[in-house]
Amino acid sequence: MAEAKETTERNGKKNQKKSLRSEVINFSLIVISILVGLSILSFSPADDARSEIGFFDTFRLLIGDETVRSKAATIHNWLGIFGAYIANFFVNSTLGYFSIVFPVILLIFSWAALLKKDFTKAARTSTMMLLYALVISILSGYLKTLIGSDRFGKEWY
Repeated sequence: MAEAKETTERNGKKNQKKSLRSEVINFSLIVISILVGLSILSFSPADDARSEIGFFDTFRLLIGDETVRSKAATIHNWLGIFGAYIANFFVNSTLGYFSIVFPVILLIFSWAALLKKDFTKAARTSTMMLLYALVISILSGYLKTLIGSDRFGKEWY
């Protein structure tokens, strides 16, 4: 009888550790999705200094390298040079400005997991958001082709 009680207590502690680990991971994913969203929202095509600084050169900012610091000072992204890299990837390599749906989708799933809710509603909502973003991005690219103008930057599709 005592062994069964010890086993139950051990399993309870393991489940409590798993629950805590799950909450920490989900909260971290929520923070990451907010930061990625902020970097996409503050994307600026004027962040050309990012192209002059290599990704590993950004770590020289921590040391205090003045040349890297002066180039990084021209970045307009709210999250600095790292935000400019993240925003450049999402905006120029995926769906343009409509890539804002990616951090929103991550936020929806992380929030549902944190609250231990069913994922079917989150999956349905995320699928619809992704489809709308894809269609709008395609229509933006088609509109640019149709108009034949440079009014639309590459960031819109």
